[in-house]
Amino acid sequence: MLRITQSLTARFTALLGLTLAATAWAAAPTYRVTDLGVPQGATSTQPAALNNAGEVLGYASLFDQKVGIQPFLWSAANGTRWWDTLLTRGRNEVSALNNRGRVVGNHQVQDGPGSFVSQAFVWTETYGVRLLGGLVPDGNSFGYAINDRAQVVGMALAADGAPHLFVWSGSQGMVDRNPAGARGSYGYAINLFGQVAGMVVLTDGRQRAIIVEPQGHSTRLGCIGADNGVCYSRALGINDRGEVVGVSDTGARSHGFIWSAEAGMRDIAA
Repeated sequence: MLRITQSLTARFTALLGLTLAATAWAAAPTYRVTDLGVPQGATSTQPAALNNAGEVLGYASLFDQKVGIQPFLWSAANGTRWWDTLLTRGRNEVSALNNRGRVVGNHQVQDGPGSFVSQAFVWTETYGVRLLGGLVPDGNSFGYAINDRAQVVGMALAADGAPHLFVWSGSQGMVDRNPAGARGSYGYAINLFGQVAGMVVLTDGRQRAIIVEPQGHSTRLGCIGADNGVCYSRALGINDRGEVVGVSDTGARSHGFIWSAEAGMRDIAA
């Protein structure tokens, strides 16, 4: 009787092991690699953004240096669509893609030998391209990020040529959010609530990571360490909880950081 019980126990244990292994195998995610293609006349393709719908925004590097790059938009339903079917020909750089399929980027036109004027744009499937203008007539602007409310953040040149962080929306247009007294500023990311992560250039040339609130006031996030008093930081991403990631640079080394209102700036590697 003991041998029968031991045999049944052994068989049950083996069966249980196989069942658990099969369950783990079934639960493991599977992946499929999709080649997004390389158009004729290009050397390579590179993705720039991916949204929750699985759409991919990217660009191809071209042999023709006068054009330089050719952006594309890929989806499982439509495959790869090259930018000359989406936007008028020219030098077009793409930066970001939101979950509604709206693209932000920069459209450049040549205004002289080796000289270009850049304007940020938003593209949608329904309405096509909308140029966002600048802070001054014919001024340069660069769009870096877009949230799901179609608010765009980036940098535009002011009348004195200084870079100013801007926030654009369909209702208000381009709004200058350069912090008071700052030499310049850049906006790199924006969350659903309109909080912007970026960088401010202080009057002495130091660079500090900042959050700019929808009302316009800003908070400096500080810096990690310093070598001989040198330290720079910039905020590159922000989630809907207001948590920020970025880089703090001492000159000798760079530190990735995460910041929150509760815990402040923390070294990711610490």
